[in-house]
Amino acid sequence: MKLTVHRDTITLIPETPEERDGLTAIWLKLVPSGGRTKGILPLDEAPPEVGGAAQFRLEGLSLAEKNDLSVQRAEVAMEVYCPICGKTRRLKAGEVIPFCCGKQMVKK
Repeated sequence: MKLTVHRDTITLIPETPEERDGLTAIWLKLVPSGGRTKGILPLDEAPPEVGGAAQFRLEGLSLAEKNDLSVQRAEVAMEVYCPICGKTRRLKAGEVIPFCCGKQMVKK
């Protein structure tokens, strides 16, 4: 994965399908829902050496979000809705089924 930092913007470019799926899972967790403010906090005291790993904690997640970091994709084009707030979204085949209000959206 390629990473660049410019001022207050971090750009992550996945280079494999696995990296894309992992980045999508993180992105979905960080999308604001249910009025929660979310963020990423470093767990290490210093940046890692070359070849080392940097660890971060996702802050502000609901218990449901913490316990389910898997990525599920729509098998066919479909419309999904949030069982909490009723928000709807149309998905194309292969798109990640998003979370809203701390729960995964469900097929209409």
